[in-house]
Parts: sequence; structure tokens; C-alpha cells
Amino acid sequence: MKKIVSIVLIVLIAFYIYKLEESNTELLKMNRDLTFEKLQNVIDSSHKFIYKNGNQKIEMKIKNGKDFLIYDTPTKVEFITTNVAPRDVMIYGTGIRIIKIDDNTFETEVNVPKKYVESDVLNVTITIDKNNKFQFKVPVKN
Repeated sequence: MKKIVSIVLIVLIAFYIYKLEESNTELLKMNRDLTFEKLQNVIDSSHKFIYKNGNQKIEMKIKNGKDFLIYDTPTKVEFITTNVAPRDVMIYGTGIRIIKIDDNTFETEVNVPKKYVESDVLNVTITIDKNNKFQFKVPVKN
């Protein structure tokens, strides 16, 4: 009888360990999926000024041919939206002036005054639907 009880206990412990490992594996997979989902919502580092969230996308293109702005120099900047209604978008930051809004493009002029920026970075804040807010950090040089 002791032998049968021991075998049953060993089987129960093995089953418990198996289920515990299965749960841990599932939790790790869920954690990995959530991490990758969050990473897709941040700015793609290979394209400095692209924001993606699901099927929504906003891309900022600096029209001076560089990936930075120049102090006290007006520069044309376009914001191209995909699957985002222009009426749901707010773009703001020091020296940003919206010139024209088309179906999916905001044409702006950015003139960063040297005296208003504490660091050599312009924070361009974009809000979608009042609850989704992000920033492009644009380098500014002399």
C-alpha cells in the first residue's frame, strides 16, 4: 500500500510540475507578444520620424533633405497620415505653423528660434483622437 501511495504522490507531483511549466511557458509567450506589440507602437528606429499604431501611421518628412532642422531657418515639413482622419490630429511644438491640410497630408513650416529651445532638440507633439499622444524628437543645429 505504501508503494502505491508513493507512486501516486510522484505522479501527482510530476503532473503539478508539468502544469506549472506549461503555465510559465504560456506566460512567457504572452509577455513576448505584448512586448512586440508595444514595440510596434513606437517610432521605428530605422525611419526616425515614423509612428505606427496598428494600421494607423504618421510620417514626418523634413523637406530640406536632411534629418534635422536649422535654427532660425523656416523649413517645410510634411506630415503624412495613413488611416487617420486629419480632423482627429493635432500637431504642435515651438515654431510649427500649419500651412495647408489635404486628405492625408499636413504641410507645415517649422522655424525654431534659437532663444526658445533649451536643448538642440525640437519636441514635435502629435495627438490622435485626444487620447493617443506621441512625440518626434527632431535634432536642431546651427
